[in-house]
Amino acid sequence: DVIRRHALGRFADLLKAAITHPAMLTYLDNASSTKKAPNENLGRELLELHTVGVGAGYTEAEVRDSARILTGLTVDDDGAALYRPRWHWTGPVTVLDFSHPNASADGSGVVTAYLDHLARHPATARRIATLLARRFVSDTPPAGLVDRLAKAYTAADTAIAPVLRLLLTSPEFFASA
Repeated sequence: DVIRRHALGRFADLLKAAITHPAMLTYLDNASSTKKAPNENLGRELLELHTVGVGAGYTEAEVRDSARILTGLTVDDDGAALYRPRWHWTGPVTVLDFSHPNASADGSGVVTAYLDHLARHPATARRIATLLARRFVSDTPPAGLVDRLAKAYTAADTAIAPVLRLLLTSPEFFASA
């Protein structure tokens, strides 16, 4: 229900919907992540798999801050996602070039700002462009194609449809057949 609904929309919206989905919160243990015991699984996977990738240069301290930002996102007894301000870790956080004072117990605004930032990060643009080019063109996609796709992603404010349109009408795509 999340991927299909957002597949041709903006990646920023897809990312927010996926990361806050009850299945993701449960599977990656964020449902039990609290300010006293932040669980790093979702914070790490958000960086490694869903956005900037392992080559982006983040540190273990930044993974911990990523996890701290996401504390408070949990699942209720009925399996629905909810935000619990009393579970949110407060204090300054820095992940890559994102920093926030994170002073309020209601950190839901910090979560949204963080996810939007990661969706628009140049490393995320490049990673998504590379993954799409690998899938549709070659296991070793041409650098020029990846550059054009990343530029289109950024110019379209994370919209996926323009990137796919550019990819599927590219000479590299036609040559890959």
